[in-house]
Amino acid sequence: MPAKNKRRGTYYERKCVENCEKFDLKAERTWGSDGRSRGLHQEVDMVIEDSIYVQCKKRKKIARRIEEIKKFRRRKKTNN
Repeated sequence: MPAKNKRRGTYYERKCVENCEKFDLKAERTWGSDGRSRGLHQEVDMVIEDSIYVQCKKRKKIARRIEEIKKFRRRKKTNN
């Protein structure tokens, strides 16, 4: 099971880098998903434009509180 999760995380990190590059942003994965390989904190998964440090997380289901915020924003837009 751990190898499957590692592959899934690595795949998602690569997709995040590809998405950044679509917007002409310089993005790189840290080697082994470990920021220490670049002298950064171990939680860093990718670096964007040499100054933005990102930890990528892939979830099967979005958090309920985020769904509620999205619904609230949609309601607010329709009321204006």
